Amino acid sequence: MKKLILIVVFVLSLSNLNASNGIFIGADLGIPLNNQEFIKTSINGTMDTKSKNNLSLGLKLGYQHYFLNYIGIRGYVSGNYLNMDKETTITQPGGIGNVVSKGNTKYNGYNIGANIDMLLKYDFNDIFALGGFIGLGYEYSKFNDTNINIIADGSGAVGLAGKLKNINGNGLIYNIGIQAIFIQNHQIELGVKLAPYNIKAESDLKKGLQQEPNYHTKVQSGTTIFLGYRYLFNV
Repeated sequence: MKKLILIVVFVLSLSNLNASNGIFIGADLGIPLNNQEFIKTSINGTMDTKSKNNLSLGLKLGYQHYFLNYIGIRGYVSGNYLNMDKETTITQPGGIGNVVSKGNTKYNGYNIGANIDMLLKYDFNDIFALGGFIGLGYEYSKFNDTNINIIADGSGAVGLAGKLKNINGNGLIYNIGIQAIFIQNHQIELGVKLAPYNIKAESDLKKGLQQEPNYHTKVQSGTTIFLGYRYLFNV
């Protein structure tokens, strides 16, 4: 019995090592990997979209608790500003060969969510540890109404102009990553957020001078790679 008590006391004594229990606040810099387009059109051709300068800036606030020194759980809420810049090319069959229309479209918006993660870590000493996390959550995304201006690039091509509106979606998200912990209170994370839920949009577009039908599109939100910093307030 004495041995069991000593083991329990020893395990509990380790709970004061790196990043044990407390409220944390942090910031993220992310790169959304999404090459899909919210546009749908009756133009007879193929649409190719390249994402460039995609960026997300976010904040996290939550609480974490280690039941043992090496395994724990955390819950948090998050909010992110989103900016996506897409270069869109529509290739259409022409009289002799293919003709194209090109344009750049910018999407600005935000997402908010709540997550629960399982935490694992190993303390190398009392000022440095390495670990990992895996978890799931729920998220809502919304983008501002976006102007579309895809210009005909050559004779015979047809352009698109108008607006996309009601761009939003929500669903489950999953995240996984690694974590470095310094001097007990400072945490650096590199992770991946998988967001397989759909974002929907409504279009109000003209194809050349002809009004397009009001199409509804559905695009998967995609994946974000993020680098984050957390500060832990020990309790």
